[in-house]
Amino acid sequence: MTFTKWLKNHKDDNTPLGDLARDVSEDKDFPKTKSSNKILEYLESKGACDGAISAFKDAWKLYTAEQNSNQ
Repeated sequence: MTFTKWLKNHKDDNTPLGDLARDVSEDKDFPKTKSSNKILEYLESKGACDGAISAFKDAWKLYTAEQNSNQ
């Protein structure tokens, strides 16, 4: 499962993860990549606040942990 697809599952969460999911779902230019570095670069290029960067890093950790546990 891709990161963006995984993230969509959290759109209704009342958490920073849910905020990130809603923001990403509305951003047509959000990168479709398997590289956390590319996503981080994209967020920084868009002037994302520290909270958004932190939410992404936490989300990426959860995503990769789930992906690894499903293998």
